[in-house]
Amino acid sequence: MYMQRKSAFTLVEVTIAITVTIILAGIAIPRYNDLIRTQDFYAQTQELVSCVQRAQSLAAGAQGATLTNGAPIRWSAAQLSEIGGVVTCQVMAFDSTTQFTSLAASSPTNQLDSGQNTFTATDVLAGLTSNRRIYFGALERGVPVKDTGGTLPPNLGSGFSLSLPVTSSLDSTILATITMGQNGAPVEVVRP
Repeated sequence: MYMQRKSAFTLVEVTIAITVTIILAGIAIPRYNDLIRTQDFYAQTQELVSCVQRAQSLAAGAQGATLTNGAPIRWSAAQLSEIGGVVTCQVMAFDSTTQFTSLAASSPTNQLDSGQNTFTATDVLAGLTSNRRIYFGALERGVPVKDTGGTLPPNLGSGFSLSLPVTSSLDSTILATITMGQNGAPVEVVRP
């Protein structure tokens, strides 16, 4: 009369397995949420970079676009603005009747068909207190010629470096810098 023992988990084994699972989930879920928040921020920052690159490529002639009046592009700009924690970048372009001296933060009026030329980032803070336009010249083959945020090259066509620090509106520890080297080097996102 032997009693056969049935194979099964004891209550202690099940309790230990559930406890370990809960601990692992408690560690993994917050890290996963941080990863998602960080990736969303960098994706939106990359959208802003795409906007500046589009403005630069318009001036360089890569897009072959013309203005609403049919004239060729002489100047292009990426206008960055921040309202209520939302950063917007709009690609703009101007013809040769626009003089270099009239390139400012809020004028001249855009002559490019609006189309798909506005990018919005809801999770990016750039610390912009007013509109900021980064101008590129067509005759200078896309080299940045003026930045209404304060940077001005020593002479037309010499270019300048751009550095725009951005932070996440959801988590101030998530940072990046939008940079562009002198003479129209590619615009890129630099992570710390």
